Amino acid sequence: MVLAITLLFCLLATMLFSLGPALKATKADLVKDLKEQVGEPARIGRLSRFFAPRHISVMAQIALSLMLLFAAGLFFRGALKAAGLNPGFVARGDLISEFDFSLIKKTPVDSSRLMFEIVQRARQLPGVTASAIGTMLPYADFTSARRVLRTKDAMPNDPKAPDPSVNSLFTAITPGYCDALGIKLLRGRDFTQNECEDKDSRRVAMIDEEMAKKLFPNEDPIGQHIRYTNPPKDGSPNDIEVVGVVSRHRHSVANDSLLCRLFVPLAQGYSGQTYLHVRLNTQDRRAVVAFIPTLRQTLREIDPDLPLLQITAFVDLMERSPNLWYVNMRAPILGAFGPIALPLAMVWF
Repeated sequence: MVLAITLLFCLLATMLFSLGPALKATKADLVKDLKEQVGEPARIGRLSRFFAPRHISVMAQIALSLMLLFAAGLFFRGALKAAGLNPGFVARGDLISEFDFSLIKKTPVDSSRLMFEIVQRARQLPGVTASAIGTMLPYADFTSARRVLRTKDAMPNDPKAPDPSVNSLFTAITPGYCDALGIKLLRGRDFTQNECEDKDSRRVAMIDEEMAKKLFPNEDPIGQHIRYTNPPKDGSPNDIEVVGVVSRHRHSVANDSLLCRLFVPLAQGYSGQTYLHVRLNTQDRRAVVAFIPTLRQTLREIDPDLPLLQITAFVDLMERSPNLWYVNMRAPILGAFGPIALPLAMVWF
């Protein structure tokens, strides 16, 4: 899509800056032009020639070429920044398996039971230090969000009044998710197995330090209560106790560092699309990739019909991120067109 749009703009620019001067050149009357310039005052002749349509066209081309060069520089800087960006989690040593349980004929209860068995079996494999499931994956192409506020606050009726709620990226997880993803549990505790398996257990949540700063700037967030601005459609309770605070981490190469994060037990935010994190005791990419056949065989032993979509090292998945690809592609494209367009425009002088 990007290349097609680029090609279209190239064709339009060619027609705009080439076709007009070419048609004018075919209709030029050199004798008439020379006669007109003989009686023309030198000052007026120079001024009119300076503002001639051809010169204005050349100046426009040079301006656009310089704009391409400056844009290329900005995108190169963005690409370098993205390459050295700290995501806030540890991708090395993490093996990702993507599932879509909506593709098989199982109830959410049966699918959840299967997910917990997968996590347990993966955790028992040699070389595995942690395993967990989450319904959203950083640097993937899927995003789920919820708007929350403190339970004691109310949404204002006046649209000009301050909004006490915050928007957050929403992920349902199993115990051990922080260790599996490589983020830090700063305060409080992790979810228990019962909270993640029992949908009717009390409502609890973990938030990141960004949400804690926005909702509870002068209070200890542990033990505080939050709620969704839009209550659950299934009628489940909308009062959630904060039991843990985790470190900040990014969701993409875009500037989302100020987005908050909300984590709930898997049973309280079930989704058929899930990602299994298997944390190994090594960060060597080759060793992680070599572990794929072992994990795949284990999954087949659990259920040959598992809706497994892919198994890949997290670092490889991040390198294939559409946002990262987009940032990296714009830099060389603009960097190529800028230096080419500028000399072509200056040839007219």
